[in-house]
Amino acid sequence: MPTSKSERLLNLTMALLATKRYLPRNEIFKIIPGYEGNEEARERMFERDKDELRTLGIEIDVGSNDPLFEDELGYRIFPSKYYLELPKLEPEEIQMLKLAHTVFSNSQIFQNLGGLENKMAGLGYQLGVDQETIADFQVVAEEELKKCALILEAINTGKSIILEYWNDPGKIRELHPIKLIHQFNHWYLLALEGPNLDKPKNFRVDRIISEVTITQRTNPAVKEDFPVQKPFHMEIEYLGEGGYSLKQKSIKTKQLAKGISLLIEYGSEEEALYDLLAHAGEVKVIRPDSLRSLFIANMERIAHA
Repeated sequence: MPTSKSERLLNLTMALLATKRYLPRNEIFKIIPGYEGNEEARERMFERDKDELRTLGIEIDVGSNDPLFEDELGYRIFPSKYYLELPKLEPEEIQMLKLAHTVFSNSQIFQNLGGLENKMAGLGYQLGVDQETIADFQVVAEEELKKCALILEAINTGKSIILEYWNDPGKIRELHPIKLIHQFNHWYLLALEGPNLDKPKNFRVDRIISEVTITQRTNPAVKEDFPVQKPFHMEIEYLGEGGYSLKQKSIKTKQLAKGISLLIEYGSEEEALYDLLAHAGEVKVIRPDSLRSLFIANMERIAHA
């Protein structure tokens, strides 16, 4: 079975991250599956992979293992330039880290990195979580990863896609994908829809409620330089007892005589509405007016359903 591009990039990243020395190209071609064809083809593939990783913000260092003979250059990724420093974690954040660690701990590609569990224990955090929760989390993570992979394939092949989105279940929507964006801690699809090909929309990947299907229809010629959508801000008063997810997202918090005022940044108005409906009965929308009207209309529709 041929190695996919995404798998090859992941293998390359992990190999360059795990090595304690600079890896020359010929060694990389031997240990990383997917570099096939003649030498020229492998060289071109490797150059494209390096450019793609650097575009993602991954810094690849070039150097030699022997300072006296610098003719054979190699490559590595220094962990200090790749990993973020770990801040003090809240209980909920520790739980998410436990889930992520357990989900990926059986993956062969991560076995060579090792030490995460010991390092976390040294910081006072014990990793481990029940198997039922792991299974649920892993299914969700794998589904989102699969959708992202299909979207990238559609972008690379110039095809449109069809799917269902959370705000209109049952409606099949055909989108012309432009690019995937990671912002506000989520993956977003920037795409065109309908006859108007000048106004791209943002779709949050984890809000796609169906499988992503690539059509045979050619994606119309579109600009690649659409600006990333500006963040959407909403101000609410939270009157409930919990609301941890809302409070965690807040960029400005103010304690009120009754409840708490939250200013939250989202990728789109649709995303903000989704959170509001999840906390219906516990929130009051202060601004913007358009979101407040949309929230009230949806609540009325639900009440009369």
